[in-house]
Amino acid sequence: MKADTLAHVAALFSAVSGAMVAILAASLLLSGVSSSTLRNRTGAPGGVPDLIRHLEDTVPTLKQRYDVPGVAVLLVRSGEVVWRKSFGHACRESGEALAGNHLLMTHSISKSVTARGIVQLAREGAIDLDTPVREYLGPVPYGEVTVRQLLSNSSGLPLGPIGLHYPPGSAVPETAAYLADLSGSAVSPRHTPGEQFEYSNTGFAVLELVVQEAAGLSFADYMRDTVLRPLGMKDSAFVREPDLAGRVPFGYDLRGAPVAPYLYPSQAPGGLFATLEDLGRFLAESVIDPIEELYEPNVAISGIFRAVADSYGLGHFLETLPGGERAVFHGGQGLGWMTHFHILPDRGEGIVIITNSQRSWPLIAILLRDWSVWTGAGPVGMSRILLATRILGVVIVLLALAGVALGVRGLRGLRRIPGMPRLPAARRSLDTRTSPAAPEQPGLHSRSGVTSAAELLGAGAIALLLLWALRQDYLFVSSVFPTLARPLGMALTGLAAGLTLDAVVSAVTPPRKSTRHPENYTTP
Repeated sequence: MKADTLAHVAALFSAVSGAMVAILAASLLLSGVSSSTLRNRTGAPGGVPDLIRHLEDTVPTLKQRYDVPGVAVLLVRSGEVVWRKSFGHACRESGEALAGNHLLMTHSISKSVTARGIVQLAREGAIDLDTPVREYLGPVPYGEVTVRQLLSNSSGLPLGPIGLHYPPGSAVPETAAYLADLSGSAVSPRHTPGEQFEYSNTGFAVLELVVQEAAGLSFADYMRDTVLRPLGMKDSAFVREPDLAGRVPFGYDLRGAPVAPYLYPSQAPGGLFATLEDLGRFLAESVIDPIEELYEPNVAISGIFRAVADSYGLGHFLETLPGGERAVFHGGQGLGWMTHFHILPDRGEGIVIITNSQRSWPLIAILLRDWSVWTGAGPVGMSRILLATRILGVVIVLLALAGVALGVRGLRGLRRIPGMPRLPAARRSLDTRTSPAAPEQPGLHSRSGVTSAAELLGAGAIALLLLWALRQDYLFVSSVFPTLARPLGMALTGLAAGLTLDAVVSAVTPPRKSTRHPENYTTP
């Protein structure tokens, strides 16, 4: 490679590296502006009015930025609900406002409520957490796993079907029938129970059957009598046929299309309907009178959840914050909805965030970061989504630049194809004077066919990936990065086009004549 080419490559690398550093530094500085105002100089929590004013100013801005119709937020401090407010719409099309009396779909927050009920059942002696479920359910494919392993998502059972739900009033199968209809692989442990973490809706559906057998009641009735009513959650229920008319907001999917209320075939994994006020009661009780067994680590987190949590207790994710303090949380997601709660048991602090949109992960991450900084505990793991967003933004810029560079190189190569327009005569004359003709050096400046083939394969792989993505009803990357998913797709499209053009032009372009003087060449 010539010295000037190396210099150009080095300069480009330095410029790109400098741009990445500048972008990341600026984003980190800007991201700390709002949070720094929420605590005093000693790092102690700020006043509640400061955070409330901040949230009332910030939530509407985030709603607009991420195109989220409705957001409900509640704060617990010292074990008491100190503020709650709903923003935006329950139904964007009709203009109905999201209000405190709306029943919210809590999705996997249900697992934490379910876990509280099951531990209470164990304390009453009706079940033993370390007994295999075959003792309660008989010979079933998952009979050797224990109640504790199911509660801690370490049973080895897989996640289970995604997107299976039913409109109110339709024939919703009973949980036992739903599990019986699943294929053998969907209800059999995929690894030795207790060995590793694997998030499982199927596991919590099994727990629903255990509760019914041990308590002699339907799961919904047991949870109502043992957890919901004692906590004062009078407007909440695990029910198969709730009166949803006018009480449950519409959800909105990643494309912004409305999603009518629906029911799951099993209730324990994600079937709790609750008002924001009732969720506040659950959080307040969780810090006033915590069941410590729920917050004890049972299994280390693995996989993608490792980015935001360290371990899983019983129905709760656990993390250790930078200062050594523990945090407990759970989130949920379903078609049209995203939910999350976070508590600091040792401080008595908590927050609930419910949105009726699947475009809400960055919004939730920002609110969690600001809340955790306000408490003085430092940023929670969910705030890493914000750093990942910045990194992806830089990646998109680099992909776009690469696509442009390849496209420009391909277009320049078109001029060397026989029959293509040549440079104006005056320009050719100038080029000839400054760069005398030299003997053609076959292969010296042309790229191998292997390189062109690799470019075409790369472009084809990108095209297949994009076509696959367009056919999916749900994409994880679109949910985590709702504002960057489209730019990412455009950048990849541009890169595929640049690779294709460069490869095709290279394949049909004759070798370029050297611009070196003949006397500079040596004969081997």
